[in-house]
Amino acid sequence: MSTSNTQRDRFGGWADYGEWADRDFRVRTPADETGTGGSRTTVVEVLTQLSPVALPRWFVEGRTQDGSDLCRLTPGEDGTPECVPEGEDATVVRPYVRAGGRAEAAHDLQFETVLTATGLHEEWPGERELDEDQMRICRQCESPQSVAEIAVAIDAPIGVAKVLIGDALDLGLLVPHDTAPIFDGKPPLALLKRVHASLAKLA
Repeated sequence: MSTSNTQRDRFGGWADYGEWADRDFRVRTPADETGTGGSRTTVVEVLTQLSPVALPRWFVEGRTQDGSDLCRLTPGEDGTPECVPEGEDATVVRPYVRAGGRAEAAHDLQFETVLTATGLHEEWPGERELDEDQMRICRQCESPQSVAEIAVAIDAPIGVAKVLIGDALDLGLLVPHDTAPIFDGKPPLALLKRVHASLAKLA
């Protein structure tokens, strides 16, 4: 008697113990000869089939569930990944990208804080060139500007603007001014009106 026949006799007529266990240890009958091969074969067939997966609508449209744009990661100038938006508005840089993922500025900046460019941007001695936001901030601050006015000029949310202004301060591109109080420590009325107008544009 061959080895294969001996094994079949040991495992109720099945080829191995696994097949026998799959059939609840019942003896193989002639009807099983024309079967599908048991549950094990069925499972393998199911797992090897490629079933299409329906992508959610928000993914197909190129936006996340909260409505913001999807992005792809690309290496930045310093080697760190940067998120570049995909889709028709890929040229629009998302606010968190402009701020380097930071939500808070390193400096205590108020809406009415006034800043002026030092002129260092005109002959920048640094190894890395100033980015577009830094240059726009410096050009805007050739005359004294409040934080709110700068945010409007660079088209950025106030939180992002504070982060970018803080970077410019660290680089020596800007210098803050002490606002002259009129009474009770309040800034000049003219400045408050300018800040109010700028905040209205940001709203």
